[in-house]
Amino acid sequence: METTYHGIFKATCLTCGKETTDISELELMNDADNYCFKCETRFTKWETNEGAFITCEMEDYRGGTYYFREEIK
Repeated sequence: METTYHGIFKATCLTCGKETTDISELELMNDADNYCFKCETRFTKWETNEGAFITCEMEDYRGGTYYFREEIK
C-alpha cells in the first residue's frame, strides 16, 4: 500500500464524508493543516501504518484557534 512520507494512506473528512487514498491529495491536505478542499473544514480522520487519529480545528470563546489531535485505539 502506498503512503505519504508521513505514513498516511487514507483520510476521511468527518464533516462531509469525503474519503481519499490519493497520495497527492493526502499530501495537500496534510500540508494545508488538515483542510478539506470539498467542504472547507478541518475535521479529519487520518489512517497510517501505525494506527489512526483524528485532528480538528477548534475555536475558543475569544476567537482563538487551536488544533486537537486524538489517537484512535
